[in-house]
Amino acid sequence: MEKDRRGRRPANRRPGKVAPSGNIVPIDRPKGNRKVRRRRKRPPRRFVMNNRIKLAFAFGGMVILLGTLIVRVAYINATSSTQYSRQVLSQLNYSSTTIPYRRGDITDRNGTILATSEKVYNLILDVYVLTNSRVEEVGDCVDTTLDVLEQYFGLDRDELETIVDENPESRYQIISRQLTYEELEPYYAFINSEDEGDQEVSQYVKGIWFEDDYIRRYPYNTLACDVIGFTVAGNEGTYGLEQYYNDTLNGVNGREYGYLTEDTSLERTTIAPVNGENIQTTLDVNIQRIIEDEIWQLNEVIPSKNTSVIVMDPDNGEILAMASYPVFNLNEPRDLSNYYTDEELSAYTDEEQMTIYNELWRNFAISDTYEPGSTAKVFTVAAALDEDTVKASDTFYCDGGQVFEDGTYVWCNEESGHGTLTLEETLMQSCNDALMQIVDKLGAKNFINYQSIFNFGQLTNVDLTGEASASTLLYYEDTMGPVELATNAFGQGFNCTALQLTAAFCSVINGGYYYEPHMVRSITTESGSTVETVEAELVRTTISESTSAFIRDALLKTVGTTDADGNWVQGSGYQAYIEGYTIAGKTGTAEKKPISDEKCTVSFISCAPAEDPEVVVYVVVDEPQLEDQAASYLATIMTRKIYERMLPYLQIFPNIDTGTETTTQESETAESETSESETSETQTGESDSQNETSQDSEISQVENDEEASDVWKHLSDEEKDSILYEYIGVRNNVYERTDVRPGADTIEKEREAAAQAESESQAEEESQSDGESQSDGESQSEEDSQSGGEAQ
Repeated sequence: MEKDRRGRRPANRRPGKVAPSGNIVPIDRPKGNRKVRRRRKRPPRRFVMNNRIKLAFAFGGMVILLGTLIVRVAYINATSSTQYSRQVLSQLNYSSTTIPYRRGDITDRNGTILATSEKVYNLILDVYVLTNSRVEEVGDCVDTTLDVLEQYFGLDRDELETIVDENPESRYQIISRQLTYEELEPYYAFINSEDEGDQEVSQYVKGIWFEDDYIRRYPYNTLACDVIGFTVAGNEGTYGLEQYYNDTLNGVNGREYGYLTEDTSLERTTIAPVNGENIQTTLDVNIQRIIEDEIWQLNEVIPSKNTSVIVMDPDNGEILAMASYPVFNLNEPRDLSNYYTDEELSAYTDEEQMTIYNELWRNFAISDTYEPGSTAKVFTVAAALDEDTVKASDTFYCDGGQVFEDGTYVWCNEESGHGTLTLEETLMQSCNDALMQIVDKLGAKNFINYQSIFNFGQLTNVDLTGEASASTLLYYEDTMGPVELATNAFGQGFNCTALQLTAAFCSVINGGYYYEPHMVRSITTESGSTVETVEAELVRTTISESTSAFIRDALLKTVGTTDADGNWVQGSGYQAYIEGYTIAGKTGTAEKKPISDEKCTVSFISCAPAEDPEVVVYVVVDEPQLEDQAASYLATIMTRKIYERMLPYLQIFPNIDTGTETTTQESETAESETSESETSETQTGESDSQNETSQDSEISQVENDEEASDVWKHLSDEEKDSILYEYIGVRNNVYERTDVRPGADTIEKEREAAAQAESESQAEEESQSDGESQSDGESQSEEDSQSGGEAQ
């Protein structure tokens, strides 16, 4: 078939087919007039102008948005890249571990540790790691790991399996708390063992690690428990110094972070903890042990509701020792086994048990108030002498009491009368009648003013929690009548705390300077750098130096001394006398209300040496278990026993004119003797004990042995017998002894009050019910009467 140059078939030729011979054979078409339809060519598409405009706008908008985004990213990168990087890294955080701080130590004035924080360890099990760890030829490591925990830490296997089963995804399960390093040593020895058998097993131990922690320890258990206080969960101080200085002792936890960086590499960041600061107290452990030992001995033979002793430096307000009875173990503050059986405790409700704890933990010396008794006479005489309303040469006649306009008669402690007394002798003989005459001259306004000067009715601001002010337990000008003024003069009718009276007494015998009592000398960092040094704070002057000198001399004669004429003089405090020492002091006996109960608080306030006091001792015994509780000699004798042991330790030695003055070497020998020798050598009574001062001194240093840290043990019958003889001059106590149970009296009174209130409520309800019944009966009677009348 011929084609043109473009390869197209000529249009005028009819189509045909090629025969086998190669010729084209025409194709026969059916005849007819059918038209052949030809395909029309479509016109080419053209881009309309409107579409072009829309496309231009869209493209331009995208360019603008993209440009804005680029500018915004650049701005953020320039100004906030660090912030957003931190956010990203925080989202990549995979672990965070708290590093606990160490709570600061509490020490005595010589650095002896009273409270410290020991490092312990919490056993942590990573259950996820444990359950997803496999070792070739063995498989999972669960059984082996649990076996090791059971073997080396004594854990229950069933409990461990429960933890694993219930917490398969947990990364942090505390299995055991507060393990010591000694308890961890066997496990570490096994893990690090070079023995092939141990290595074969230890490779299958997975998911065990230890978390650092601290636990509060008190090396001396009960020592200074009222002063130190204790901590509860979260390093929160409760009572005492632990609570008052809680923020100082506490630090700030550190933290260790682990996270993946942008290139997925592991990074760790550690923020170190800030440990708490240490406080050095004014306490002296040796003096503290002496007074607590004497308190314990007295209450072993003659129990009391409370017994308290304060030892203070009068020249700066530092408290050298402070103790109360009953005591508790700081390491186990909720242990009441020394006072109650489990059966007895179970009889109390939860609220009643809290009453027991609160009474046991409270510090009697600062929290409880009481009428001071005759020790207050010191302040009445000092005020009158300083106001020049009386003179040292004045005399007073005691006929046994005073009668007042309202008919009230106030007896003297010597009902038959003391006769004529000098001003000194009013203190020596503790004459109530003379004190009423003195305060009458002083006047109510001056008396109230001096109570304020001596800081009665006000907080001393000692750095301890729970201090009472007794501001509502004093009389003021609008409430104080003649009788109230008279009884206040000798310490009845107003209340104070033991610390208030001690601080006031210090100002009377130190020349008239009232220093704020305090418990802390300095605050230091863990490295020993001083953060703060607590200086003595002079609050005010109370009396003149001449008045102070008169009071010291009068109180020295109250205990016993030789006067200017060479005559021996003694007063009501004679049982505190120690040969070779000058001790000045005043007894006190206060009747507690109601008077009919015949309960008393007895006390003795003193200082030594009298000519230049270096130490003040105040002993209070509240409700001693004796037939006659007005036994101020208990406090007086305890004071003497404290001085006999404490003064040689303070390097204050006796001055004996007979040529037996104690030398330094002899004193050191005396100080090395134990309190056991003291007990065995004081069985011959008061006179013998006075001759054995140098042999009965306390040891000069605290021995770090088991006995020093043990909880106090009860005395043997022989020891009790000896101590009883020393106090009351008889053996084999004839009085019934009731064991001390803190809080028991308070709970009994609360129950009685509740029962009485309930009884009164029931009686009122019954009365109302009877009234209603009577009213109903009267109404019914009237109705019957009316109906009867109608029937009639």
